[in-house]
Formats: sequence, C-alpha cells, structure tokens
Amino acid sequence: MEGTLVVNGMIISSSDTGENDKRIVLLTRERGKVTAFANGARRPTSHLLSAVKVFSYGEFELFPGRNSNTLKKAEISEYFPRLTEDLDRIMTASFLSEVADYYSMENADETERLKLLYRTFQALSSERFSINLIKNIYLVRTMVLNGEYQSAFSVELSDSEAVMSALKCAERNPIESLYSFALSKEAEAEFERVVTGLRKKFMEHTFKSESFILSV
Repeated sequence: MEGTLVVNGMIISSSDTGENDKRIVLLTRERGKVTAFANGARRPTSHLLSAVKVFSYGEFELFPGRNSNTLKKAEISEYFPRLTEDLDRIMTASFLSEVADYYSMENADETERLKLLYRTFQALSSERFSINLIKNIYLVRTMVLNGEYQSAFSVELSDSEAVMSALKCAERNPIESLYSFALSKEAEAEFERVVTGLRKKFMEHTFKSESFILSV
C-alpha cells in the first residue's frame, strides 16, 4: 500500500505503553531492527491483539511517521507456541531475543541474524535438543556474526575433541543445519565453559533476562 512500509521479520520485544498501546521491536530482513507502536493493541477487540506477541514471525505493515512507526496490520505465520509452555524455554527465548535486540542495528542487513534467531527458536521448540546447548551454539554464532570471535579453526580452545568439533560446527555450519549434534553432559559443560570464556572477551554486555535466569 502506498505510504506504508512492509517488512518481514520477528517481534523480539513487546511492551505495554500508554493506556491500551504496545511498543514492539522487530528484527526484519528489509530494515534490520525496527521499532513500531501498535495503537489500541491491548483492547480485546483490536485486530492487532494477537499480532503483537513476542516471538511472533510474519509480515508487518507499518506507517512511517516523523519520529516513529505505527503498526497498521500483520499477518503472522509462526507464533512458536512451544516457547511459552514452560519457564525454561520462555526465559531462554527472552534472553536470545534480548541478545538479538542488543546487537542488531537499524537500516542494516540483519538477514543472517534473523535466520539464526528463527532456526534457534525452531530448535528450542523441539525436545530433541538440550536448551543449554542451543543457547551456547547461538552465542557462538552471534559472536561470529558480530565479527568478534576467536576462531576454533585457528586456536585450540579446549583439550576435548568433541568440544572443538562442536565449536567449529557452531562457527561454520549453515544456519539451517546448525542444530544437528548433541554432546555428553561432560562435553556440554566444557562447551559452556569455553563459550563463557569467549563471552568475557567479546560479549561484555550484561543482559537483564540472563541475570534473571541466574537468580531463579
């Protein structure tokens, strides 16, 4: 529609504002990170009520204003309902979304970051994968996307062959097949130790959602 902006992406943040409105942050293919306001979206009769839920993926039609965007309508193709079925999944998904929100930029090509988050939420929705392993694979690939990462191909980060192989897969595998391996409990603990060390070097930011997870 003339005068509007149509973007495809995922809601990575959704918060109440005003009396009945919502403020959403989208991670999109076309414009990177985009913030928009959904007027009246909290009213029970609003056509936007179900379209402003966090983690929702679809097509969003926005009306660009002088200082902000207004959400006009949305066609949601995936809600990832499994992510809200238990506390561990919803807290992890919230943390991963906060990471994407922090590192994504407006008017930038964030296609790979969006693909990463979408595929990660698919994996997180399945019981085939360890939630903790998913989180750490996601963090490794995020550091790679950020351009700040100590490659496992160039330095020995662990004495464990399984962990080194996992790091290389997390770094180089196509996003579509990123979550295609499992580790023993011991190797998974070592993998997390290595990823935590890398984060201290390359991801110094403290995330509120992760602090909450650690306090529970």
